[in-house]
Amino acid sequence: MASAAVDLLIGKVGLILESGVPQLAGVGDELQHLMRELLAMKSFLEDTERSGALGEVEETWMEIVRDVSIDVQDIIDDFTLLGSYYFFDGTKVPQGICKLESLQVCDAIELEGMLVKQLRQLTQLTRMSITNVRESDEEDLCKSLESMKLIEHFFVHTSNEDEVLRLDALPSAPPSLKALGLIGKLEKLPLWFHSLFSLTQLRLHWSRLTEDFLPYIQALPNSSRLRLNNAYLGNQLVFHSGFPKLSELYIMELPKLNAIILHVFKV
Repeated sequence: MASAAVDLLIGKVGLILESGVPQLAGVGDELQHLMRELLAMKSFLEDTERSGALGEVEETWMEIVRDVSIDVQDIIDDFTLLGSYYFFDGTKVPQGICKLESLQVCDAIELEGMLVKQLRQLTQLTRMSITNVRESDEEDLCKSLESMKLIEHFFVHTSNEDEVLRLDALPSAPPSLKALGLIGKLEKLPLWFHSLFSLTQLRLHWSRLTEDFLPYIQALPNSSRLRLNNAYLGNQLVFHSGFPKLSELYIMELPKLNAIILHVFKV
């Protein structure tokens, strides 16, 4: 429902406002204005939904609101990820959250204690982002992720910029995964990257990979957005044939990069 999408967005904006980061970034007033608009929109949507008298125009408008809300959520995710280790912390949640077995969205939660094992009970999740992940969490995190057959958006953020992110214990990629964000040091890409057949968005932040990783992802059939932030320590990025649907490419903070080579193949 449209009001549920707006409600989720209100929660995300509120979390960012509470962090104090918007003031540092100079966007505090704009986010406060956005929050007021969202609250007014939520109130109107709830009244409209309660009335039950939805005409074609109202239903179309509510569908547009839902879609725009999802797009804005993605923008906020980008804002969060761009900041990476400078300001992003998750929210601590009670261990009992895993009793909510019908939960579909679990955003920006901090991993601690036994939570990493209990996450596997949330089999209905379609969207999850977690922070404070450590190298020692690999086995339990991968088992939890393996149980989430419906997951479409997954973002994982290590405890600090030097903590190694390991996900090789996952035998294959979740079949419905469309958006993936890996924020943390990677020694290599996980072995299951070749099976990301549904993936449309990939974000690699602070990976600092030393080997050429593009051959592992260029054949992904549906990849349309690729964001690289301090993801590679090589001198060159060479794009060969592949990336059949790539429409957005963002490259930031690759300190040793001195050349981007594009090979164009004509049929």
